[in-house]
Amino acid sequence: MNEQRIIVFRGGEFTAEDRGQLGPEDADGNTKISADIAMIGRLLRGIGFAGTAERHATTRLERVRLKRKISAMYEDLDAARWRMAEAFGAQRGYRLGSRFAPSVLARRGVSSRDYGELWESMFADHRYFYRTPNRHAAAVVAHLYDLDEETRQGAVDWAAGRCLKASFPAFPSWWYPGRTTLVVFEPIESRA
Repeated sequence: MNEQRIIVFRGGEFTAEDRGQLGPEDADGNTKISADIAMIGRLLRGIGFAGTAERHATTRLERVRLKRKISAMYEDLDAARWRMAEAFGAQRGYRLGSRFAPSVLARRGVSSRDYGELWESMFADHRYFYRTPNRHAAAVVAHLYDLDEETRQGAVDWAAGRCLKASFPAFPSWWYPGRTTLVVFEPIESRA
C-alpha cells in the first residue's frame, strides 16, 4: 500500500490565500506539504551520489547497474515533480497542458501560432504550462534559481511588458527545493 507521508514547512509569513494553497495546518500553525518535496530533495542528492559512484566504477557491470539506478531515480524525480505540478494546478482549477506563447496567455487564448515569441529563460526557467478545463491558457509556472530582489523585479517588469502579472506564491518550488523559487505568470485581467 502506498503510504502518504507529510513533511512540515516552516518559515515566512503567509497570507490567507497562501495558507489555503499549501493545505491544512497542524496544531502549531505549521503548514503541511506533500512528501513529494522531501522526496525530490532525496532523489536529487541520490542522483548526485550515484553519478559520482558511476564515474569511479571499476567494472562495466558496476557502471551498467549504476546507470540503471540513476535512470530509475530520474523517473521517480519526474513523477514527483509531475504530482506537485498537478497539485498546484488543481488548487487553482487549472490542468497541465501544452505549451503556448506569452501573447496567448495574455489573451487567454487556446492555440499558439506565435512560434517566434519565446519565454525569457532568465525569468521563466523550467516552465509548466497550465490551461483551464476548457483548454484556454491560464498560467505558466517557472522555477527561478537564487532569486534576489533585482531578478524578482525583472520578472515583474518582463511580465508587465507582455500584459501579464508575475506572482511569487508561498507554494514551494518542486524543481530544486530550497534553491529555486516559484513564479507564476498569469494574464493581468482574469476572467470570471
